[in-house]
Amino acid sequence: MVYESTSANLVEGDTNRRSDVFLHDRVAGPEALFAVSDLDVTPEVSRSGRVRVQAWVKNVGEQDGEYAAVLRVDGEVDQRRGIPVRAGRGTWVSFDVRRAEPGTYTVGLGPLTGHFTVKR
Repeated sequence: MVYESTSANLVEGDTNRRSDVFLHDRVAGPEALFAVSDLDVTPEVSRSGRVRVQAWVKNVGEQDGEYAAVLRVDGEVDQRRGIPVRAGRGTWVSFDVRRAEPGTYTVGLGPLTGHFTVKR
């Protein structure tokens, strides 16, 4: 899709007072592109405070790449890991989480969220 605009707020530093032509490329290029699914948090209730968080990561792009997995617990970054994934392939990414304080915790990995509860 191609469009022209005279708006000066579409591109930072656009001060030439002339119209600009923009091209929106709707076809994915040859880069790696990741889809994250099937989040699993086990056990949902833990007396020891230990749980495993895992999800399926698939590279739906055209090139091999590395997924930057960032696990958040209650909104804070808990762990990071780079996961190499070949084009057209998938793999599981997993994290072991430990919490000493009783309570319910929210975990997030990419666009996915889950919960677990620590009981003593």
